[in-house]
Amino acid sequence: MPYWRVNRAIARDLFGVESSDVDRLIAAKVRSVRRRMPGKSSLPGEICGSGILAYHLELYYCLEKFKNEVSVLRYVSEDRRRAKVFLLHTILGLLWPRLLALETTHLPIDKYGKNIVEAVKTEMRGILANFNPIDIPISLHSCLQLKEAFKEILIQLPAMLNDIYRHPTVRRQLARDVKWRMRYEECMKNLLTSSLEGEKSAGIGNVLPLIFSKQYRVTIGKDEIVFQDINNPNRKTVIKGDKCFRILLRSILRGRRMNSKDRFEWLMDRVSRFSATHSRLLDLFLLAPFTIKDIYYFLLDTDENDLFSTLFSLGTNVLKSCKDQEDDETLRRKIIDMVDSSWRSDLKEYNIPLLEGCAETYADTFIAGYKLVKSITR
Repeated sequence: MPYWRVNRAIARDLFGVESSDVDRLIAAKVRSVRRRMPGKSSLPGEICGSGILAYHLELYYCLEKFKNEVSVLRYVSEDRRRAKVFLLHTILGLLWPRLLALETTHLPIDKYGKNIVEAVKTEMRGILANFNPIDIPISLHSCLQLKEAFKEILIQLPAMLNDIYRHPTVRRQLARDVKWRMRYEECMKNLLTSSLEGEKSAGIGNVLPLIFSKQYRVTIGKDEIVFQDINNPNRKTVIKGDKCFRILLRSILRGRRMNSKDRFEWLMDRVSRFSATHSRLLDLFLLAPFTIKDIYYFLLDTDENDLFSTLFSLGTNVLKSCKDQEDDETLRRKIIDMVDSSWRSDLKEYNIPLLEGCAETYADTFIAGYKLVKSITR
């Protein structure tokens, strides 16, 4: 999700509306709603997963929860300007992962901007369809104000997308987000590969086995992670870690309380997401006119008990192949073919190229993640 200063700059410079008063109100309510978000949801609060890709989807879910924030909705929908600012916040939140995808793939916005606008339109129509006086105790006038403001933004958005993408404030934050994402990917890659290599020193590669060992109490401090032996309190393993690494570990710690089966499923869900992220396959899907929810079910989902996922999800079918105990080279080749097939069926018609090395990186990352997760959930 873009910083508030990005929202303010876009609202002011490109759409001609002042947003400070609505910003303050939304900021307070987003924090309030986020605290009440459930641990697991079919909506995209958790869809793109661990760390860096989750942040830009929170407002999508928050908008659904705003239906219960009647006082906020009444305030923002009484006036066309406030309604426009409120919707711009959400639209920019949905645009952001797609703009970031353009940065990481180096593909031109002129070619894929139409897909991006179409995806955001579909997302917003799905959300606003639930905003009516029957479901929410606000006036018909307020509902109409929201929908009229939405139509106004949609008319402007195609012509404005290039200007949004090239706005100096947006460029600065995108550069920071790309840098942060590279660091996140480096941390995840080290977690997956170093652990498999059996590194003996107290380094990042030893972290996952220690986290899920009942022998240790885990404390994440300001600049270090401490693993204290429960049976021998004087025995500690201390690992230095930057902010990105600490955030990553906090998200993984959620799996510590799960039983072995649930932990395996939960961790493999994250392996699927990271494999798609690290290989840039997720970015390619974000440049197609698909909703976030569609991308989750066609690319990221690993639920083998869901019939739709079993039939259509790349993540689920790759996991099933990993469980078939084929030799590594055969499995790798099979996964590469699956990625190629997914690209042909889902992306090729939109002239989105399969980037060089994308399928191979996805296969190598997924296999490494599967082996590691299996080793710590036996």
